[in-house]
Amino acid sequence: MATVISAQGHAETDRAANDRKLRFGMIIYLITDIAFAIFLTAAYPFLRGLNTDSGWFPYRFQLDFTSGNVITGLLVASGVCYFIGYRALRANNQGIFKVGTALAVLLVLVSLVAQISVMRHFPFAASDGSFASTYIVLSGYHTYHLVLGAFFGLGLANRALRGRYSAENAIGVRLIGYYWLWAIVYSVVLSALPHLLPPAV
Repeated sequence: MATVISAQGHAETDRAANDRKLRFGMIIYLITDIAFAIFLTAAYPFLRGLNTDSGWFPYRFQLDFTSGNVITGLLVASGVCYFIGYRALRANNQGIFKVGTALAVLLVLVSLVAQISVMRHFPFAASDGSFASTYIVLSGYHTYHLVLGAFFGLGLANRALRGRYSAENAIGVRLIGYYWLWAIVYSVVLSALPHLLPPAV
């Protein structure tokens, strides 16, 4: 009997140590990703304010950012589904957890396809001024977040459908949730940027 208790205690200790490592790794990744995003995003107001030789936005047309706002709306809805699913998991409701996770992943996949489509139809190229190159880089970085989110989400959904998560074993869902939240925040920032600082100076 003592041996069984000891083995269980050792396994629990190993699991706690692994959970700490996973949490530490995700937090370090998020810190570096957020720092990089700040540097990239800061280029927008800097180059706009500099406007060297009026090369920031050398166009006579207005841009429509409606599609970007729709993508951000889809991602916010995805985050709501994810949160509902996570709360259901913590309450040991596997049915709502699986549905919430599946909807969250589906909305991210739709957002990814929409983001790629929007980028393919930009009315400018990277060589068409500072705004064009900056906005393409920021949009590409957003696409990277969506690709990684889809990868995490598909893995999460696969494990969820196989019953690999429980109220006691929810660390993976929580850690991916941190990334999910960050991807949504970045999308909101990217959507707000051209409204707060319009391309045309």
